Amino acid sequence: MVLVDKGAPCSVVVSGAQPTWLERHAAEELVHYLRLITGATLPTVSGIPDGMNALVIGRAGTNPVVAEAVHEGVLSLSEDSPGWDGFAIRTARRGNRDVCFIGGSSDRGTLYAVYWLLEEVLGVGFFRDGEYIPRSDSIVLPESLHIVERPVFEHREDGLLAYSAKFWGWDEWKRELDWKAKRRANITWPFCGTGEITQAVLAEWGLNVSPPVPPQEPTLPERLLEYAHRLGIRVPCHLPGGSMPGVFWEAFPNAKKLVMQWSEYAPYTQLHPSDPLYKRFMVDFVRHYRERYGSDHLYIAEFASESRILEGAENVQEARIQFVKAICEALSEADPEGTWLPSSWSFDLSADDPGNPWQANWTVEQVREYLDAATYPLIVWDTWSEEAAKYERTEFFYGHPWAFSVLHCFGGETYLLGNVKELVRRAHALGEKPQEVGCVGFNVLPENSDYNSFYFELAALLQWNPRTVQLDEFVSRYCRLRYGARYVEATVPVWQQLVETVYGEDSGTVKIIMDPLYWFRPDLRLLAGWPEDDERVIPMWKRRGEFIPKLRRAAELLLAAGNLVGENNMARRDLVDIARQWIAERFNQALIGARDAFLAGNAGELARLEPICLRLLEDQARLLASWPAYRLSRQVAQVRDQYPDPVKAVKLLHVWCNPVEGQESVPLRDYYRMDLDELVADYYKPRVAAYFALLRNKCAAGETTVTDEEFDAVYTPVERAFIAAPLCPLPDDEDPTDVVQDFLEDTPA
Repeated sequence: MVLVDKGAPCSVVVSGAQPTWLERHAAEELVHYLRLITGATLPTVSGIPDGMNALVIGRAGTNPVVAEAVHEGVLSLSEDSPGWDGFAIRTARRGNRDVCFIGGSSDRGTLYAVYWLLEEVLGVGFFRDGEYIPRSDSIVLPESLHIVERPVFEHREDGLLAYSAKFWGWDEWKRELDWKAKRRANITWPFCGTGEITQAVLAEWGLNVSPPVPPQEPTLPERLLEYAHRLGIRVPCHLPGGSMPGVFWEAFPNAKKLVMQWSEYAPYTQLHPSDPLYKRFMVDFVRHYRERYGSDHLYIAEFASESRILEGAENVQEARIQFVKAICEALSEADPEGTWLPSSWSFDLSADDPGNPWQANWTVEQVREYLDAATYPLIVWDTWSEEAAKYERTEFFYGHPWAFSVLHCFGGETYLLGNVKELVRRAHALGEKPQEVGCVGFNVLPENSDYNSFYFELAALLQWNPRTVQLDEFVSRYCRLRYGARYVEATVPVWQQLVETVYGEDSGTVKIIMDPLYWFRPDLRLLAGWPEDDERVIPMWKRRGEFIPKLRRAAELLLAAGNLVGENNMARRDLVDIARQWIAERFNQALIGARDAFLAGNAGELARLEPICLRLLEDQARLLASWPAYRLSRQVAQVRDQYPDPVKAVKLLHVWCNPVEGQESVPLRDYYRMDLDELVADYYKPRVAAYFALLRNKCAAGETTVTDEEFDAVYTPVERAFIAAPLCPLPDDEDPTDVVQDFLEDTPA
C-alpha cells in the first residue's frame, strides 16, 4: 500500500465526520510524522475520495468507514475486541484502492495504534530525550499488514518523577505527557497539591481561613490535568494526610490528634483517623476536588508513610486499621465508583526510626490485617517490586489486587544503573496470566526519569506485554529506533557492553548504592548504603573495576559508528553518559585505593592518587559543561522566576534537598546529587580536595583514624561556601565528541 511516492501523497487520512478530540489528535499525529519522514502532507478528510488510498482512523461508533468494515467482517474492532486499550491495524483492498484501518477498542487505543504503526512499522523512535525520524521520499506499507494488540495489564502508570519535574514548565510537561501516551501509559502521578482544597474545605466549615481565590487563568496543574485527560491518561487524587493549620485546632480543641515527624524536620500535627472529623474532612475534600478537577475515581492515601509517630498512638497497628476504615468509609460516601491505591512503600519504611528507615516495622500479618480491613475497592501499588518484591513476601498481597511497580531510582541516582536481566526475569515470572496472582497493573515510578532511557524503554515494553520482550531483541530494537536501521550492527555491541556492566548484575539499586563516590562526603567507609549490605557491596566495588575497559570500549565503538554521533543528538547524549560513567568508575577505584593507602599508612600511594582523583573531577566537569542538560546554569534559568535568589535555591536543593535556607536535615544531605558541571567543579571537587588534605595531615602524624567530627569540620565550610558563591559558569563551547576523544587519547587503554 503506497502512502507517499517520491514526495507526492498517494493516500488520505480518513477520521470520520465527527471524530472525538483524541481521534482527531491521532490523525494529526499521523500526518505530522509522515510529513517529517517524507516532506509530504497527507490530506485529512471525512470520506474516501476516488483514486486515493486511505488510512482510516477511529472506531465503528465514530467513523462510518470503520463501521462498514466491521459489519463486513474485514475488521474485528469493538469495546471487547481486542479490549481494554487494545487496537487493530489492518490493510485491505476496497474496490480499486488500498485501505489501512487504524483503530482501538477505545479512543486511547486508537492513538496507541497510530504510534505503533509509526514506530514498529515505519521506524520512528520515540524517546524522552529526543526522537529519531527516518528520512525517505516514499512510504509503502507491507502487504497484508494485520496487527492486533491488547495490553496484558489494565492499569499502567508512568509517574512520580518528583525530582525530574522540579523545574519544569508547560513545554517540558507537555512533552512528557506526549511521551507517556506514546508509551501507552494510562495513569500518571497527580499534578495538583492538596493545600488549596484543604483551604476551601476549612473555609466552608466557617473557620477563619480565606477561601482560595480562583485564578483568572488556568494554573499549570489545571492545564496539565486537562491535557492528560485529553490524551486518555487518568490522574489520581492525592488525599492529604490530615495535617491541619492552627485555626483548626483552635476551633476543635478536643479533636484527636497525632504528632508526627519526617526525617529531622520540625514535628507536625495531624488529625487522628479515629476522630469523626477525619472522615468528614475527607468526604468534603473529595467533593471539592471533584467539583474543581473532575474525577478519575482513583485515590492515593497513606498513613504515616516515611514518618514516625511521636504522640497519639500507643498502638500503631490499631491506628493503621482506624485509618483504613476511615478512608474506606469516606471514599464510599464521596465516590462509590472509585478505587483506593495504597502503596506497599508504607509497609517497608519504619515509622519509629527515620535514621534507619529500612528496618521493617510491619509484619506480614499486620499487612494482611491492614488490607483485609478495607471495605472499598483497592489495588496495592507494590512500589519497588523489582528489588524488594513485597508481593512475594505477602503471598501476592493475600488475594487483593495489586500492581507490579518499578521504582528504579531515588531523586539523585542519575548515573547509569538498573539490572535489566532481573527486571525481565521478574516480569516474565508473573506468568502467562498475571491476573491469576492478582496482578492487574504494571507501573514505572522513578523519582528521576531524565537518565537511563535504556532501562525505562525496556520497562515500558514490559508494561504493555512482558511475554513479547526478550533482552537481546530489545537491544536490537532500541538501537534501530534510536539511531536508525543502518546503525544497528555498529551500535548493538555498544549496548551489549553496557548490559554486561552498568545494566548488569553488579548494577546499583536504590539500596545497593554504586553511585559516583564524589557525590557523597567521603569517609573511611566509602559505603553510602546500609551496613547490613556491606558484605554484598564490598566485593561489588572490586568487581566494578572491570567495568572500566568495557565502558571505554563502548565509547570507542560509538565514536567509530560512522557519522552517527555527528548527526544524531541522542547518540551524542549517549556518548556523554558513557564517558561520564567511565570517568566516575575510574574515580571510584582511585578513591577506594587512596582510602586503603591511608589505612595502611602508605603516604606515597596516597600522594600519587590525589592528583588522579582531582584531575578526573576536572575532566568530568569539562565533559558535563559540553552538554546543555548537564549544566547547573540550565536549572537556575528554569527557576529564575520562582525564587528571589534562584542560584542559592538550586544549590540548597542539591545540598539539602530543600530550596529554603535553614531547612537542613542531615539524612537528606546530598539526596539530590547528580552530575552537573558546576556541582562537580565547585562543590564535589573542593570536598574531595578537603578529604585528601585531611588524610595527608593525619598520615603525616602517623594516624590512621578520622572521627566524624573531624570530617564534618572540613566539609561544612565547603558546603557553605558553595551555597553562598555566585554562579560561575564553565566554558561551554566545546563539542562533547571532541572532549571524549581527548580523554581517550590522553588515557592509556
